[in-house]
Amino acid sequence: MKKCNVTPFRRGYNTVAGPSIGDGELLMEFGFLALSGKTVYESAEPCERAFLLIRGDVTFSWEGHTERVRRGLWRDCGPYCLHVPAGIAVRIEGHADHSELSVHQTENENTFPARLLTPADAKDVRRGKDTLDGSTERIVRDIISQQSCPASNLVLGEVILKPGRWGGYPNHYHPQPEVFFFKYYPENGFGIANVGDRAYLTTNNTAVKITANCDHPCVCAPGYWQYSIWCIRNLPGDPYLKPTFNERFKALNAGW
Repeated sequence: MKKCNVTPFRRGYNTVAGPSIGDGELLMEFGFLALSGKTVYESAEPCERAFLLIRGDVTFSWEGHTERVRRGLWRDCGPYCLHVPAGIAVRIEGHADHSELSVHQTENENTFPARLLTPADAKDVRRGKDTLDGSTERIVRDIISQQSCPASNLVLGEVILKPGRWGGYPNHYHPQPEVFFFKYYPENGFGIANVGDRAYLTTNNTAVKITANCDHPCVCAPGYWQYSIWCIRNLPGDPYLKPTFNERFKALNAGW
């Protein structure tokens, strides 16, 4: 299932996918937050939340802490993400003409320290350069994982694809639900995302829902850079640790 016609987003919070709009199997809410000027957004929902700065200039405030962070083009700059447990009050103030954040929310009774994650916590990891003639070369940034926050019900990261490259390949799957959100540079770029045996055109600000055990590779058109945010919802007693690869492609001997 693809969420389409989500461009442009209105100022403020925009629901993109999740149980509140009929995507109950996701077990999490995915939203897009657009701030301009001195726009302020506040959140104190009784659920785990992660606020990922995609691009812009904002001040995060939580539990007596205040941090102003800036991020340029996602291709060149690492992420800032405020990650908080249920009930923690969060205030986000925009400073730039236009700032963008993704918002991830899910039920979680576990407690863990609220934390502002920085590019130092989600360093660039280059994968695929030395296999399949570099056709799957990409930059992966792990932001929230079971290793970094075992009490979290979310797994969150970013992938940057160079023009013409493939991501999520060889084909893989997992039982946990997932959402991918795509951006392109230049913004008129496009790509293809497969979910099982269906293929979807992805353009700037496209979200794709990935249901249980569906293969989900993607590809970026030549001449454009692709950015994707991926968020997986851990299942009770079955957190996401690693993917299962489709046996059909085992002979490729491709690196992950």
